[in-house]
Amino acid sequence: MKNQPLLSGGQAMMLSTMRRNILGMLEDTAVFDRAECLRCAENVQKCDCVARLQRWFRNVYRVRTERELAQAVALRASRGRTADHAAELAHEARHADFTAETGLTYSDLLAL
Repeated sequence: MKNQPLLSGGQAMMLSTMRRNILGMLEDTAVFDRAECLRCAENVQKCDCVARLQRWFRNVYRVRTERELAQAVALRASRGRTADHAAELAHEARHADFTAETGLTYSDLLAL
């Protein structure tokens, strides 16, 4: 068995905080599955190296961000790009307001 180095109170607190931050990002079950969470938790709890925990944090953060973005893109695609449709409707409404107010279309205006 490997001897564990004794950590000062500040070092132990920093490691504990880093571990909590990493594990806190895993709480969203829509992003990480149970097996990933368990594997990460086991490895993070074993780690006593600040640099390695920082790498864990960056990697977990990167994967979480990528997966959340992919889920948002998939959701938007499934909704039929409603934001684009809303912008088209707003443009058509402005065009109709202009025509109602002036009696001219944009084509008529350009022909003047």
